Amino acid sequence: MASIRLLSVATLVAVVSLVGCSGKSTVAPCMVEGTLSYKGKPIPAGSMNFYSSDGTAYSALLSPDGTYTATNLPEGEYVITVDTDSLKPNQPEPTGRDAQRYMKQSGTAGREAPSDMGPAMKKSDAYVKIPAKYAKKASSPLTAKLNSGRNVVPVDLTD
Repeated sequence: MASIRLLSVATLVAVVSLVGCSGKSTVAPCMVEGTLSYKGKPIPAGSMNFYSSDGTAYSALLSPDGTYTATNLPEGEYVITVDTDSLKPNQPEPTGRDAQRYMKQSGTAGREAPSDMGPAMKKSDAYVKIPAKYAKKASSPLTAKLNSGRNVVPVDLTD
């Protein structure tokens, strides 16, 4: 009986080892973090997207101190976009499908605000107007090459 269990365990270990070595891993190996600033001043709110060469977007939200983190990205070259217009004062809050689309694009879908964020920031306090070229993949000059593991990419926007 014990030899059957031992044989079963050995077979399971062998199968797992073979599956693990057969091709690419499904777990993305990269994490990217850094600071986002405009003319040297931190941008306290908004979102960033990292577009891979196949067009897949990976989102990162900005923290009030201008830091960001994105995880589970594959290695490779990325074009980076930045959105702050969603925080523009006197702009109606997205509702219905627009709100769902924004939450999906910005990576906030299904997330609660972190408990250590302190008092909520008003849209007008958080909004930083940046040049429009940074908002679109086709016009953004921002790029990054990500390697396996932790990548630190500080970004300072200019005019």
